[in-house]
Amino acid sequence: FHLLAKDVERRLGSDNQFVKFVNDYADGVTKVVELRNFQEHGTPEKRLHVENFRLMPSNQIRAPVWYIDGESPRDIASDMTSISSFLISLAEGVFVGCVDQRLSQRFPLCFELIETPDPKVPVRFRLTIDSSKLVLPS
Repeated sequence: FHLLAKDVERRLGSDNQFVKFVNDYADGVTKVVELRNFQEHGTPEKRLHVENFRLMPSNQIRAPVWYIDGESPRDIASDMTSISSFLISLAEGVFVGCVDQRLSQRFPLCFELIETPDPKVPVRFRLTIDSSKLVLPS
């Protein structure tokens, strides 16, 4: 993903909104990929560990956790919710960003995040005309 981000930046320039979006997501993508890689291709020094429900000394039941060697255990259920949301935002943002790059350059568009999506139409990104860059005939 980092190679893709560098290629997109080389083609569009570092000031492009889509390039900034891709670069902002690159580290998160790396983290998700590492979880998968350390599960399947871990080394003896670094491996993904998954621990099922566990009865703790306090008689509390701990929910399943996972961690890569050297990290603190994290709750799988909340991580999965976060990862799912992250991947949906990434997919939608890349789609909208690619559409933006294919549209006419006649109108300066602004690629923006919708902070609080409407639950009935949970779109996370939109393209709008950037009025600050719009040149109107005099």
